[in-house]
Amino acid sequence: AITAAPIVCSGTTAGTVGALDAYIEVMLEQFDRTQCTLHGSDQGFHVYAIYNGLLQQRNVSVDVVPAGSGAVQNLAGLRPRRSTGTGEMIAHRLVSKTIVPVGGAFRVLNSDGSAAAVVHQFDRFPELSRWVRSRWSQG
Repeated sequence: AITAAPIVCSGTTAGTVGALDAYIEVMLEQFDRTQCTLHGSDQGFHVYAIYNGLLQQRNVSVDVVPAGSGAVQNLAGLRPRRSTGTGEMIAHRLVSKTIVPVGGAFRVLNSDGSAAAVVHQFDRFPELSRWVRSRWSQG
């Protein structure tokens, strides 16, 4: 079942020019077929394409890289969630091992403890987002 499959994020798609051309064609075909304009529909199109072999049908190989082990560390999946039972906010168990404060700054780590080369969706964590924005908005 797709619910047991690793999470894939449309915002971290990478590949050769030919593979990305095929990916864009697949995404546009899904939009043309569904006419879905809901915010985030690209994510649904992406998951459907990956787990239903639409790219492989175009001779494009797909590598799904487990969270925390690739070139891109995607932080959205680590956001706190509301407990369905109590409604209280529950932090993801890996946040403290992934987003590490270091002397007024932050390091984002992969599962093996190495520094993440690229951090996607850092804005999901207000303190990290403020730090990144303050650091990179300096002239």
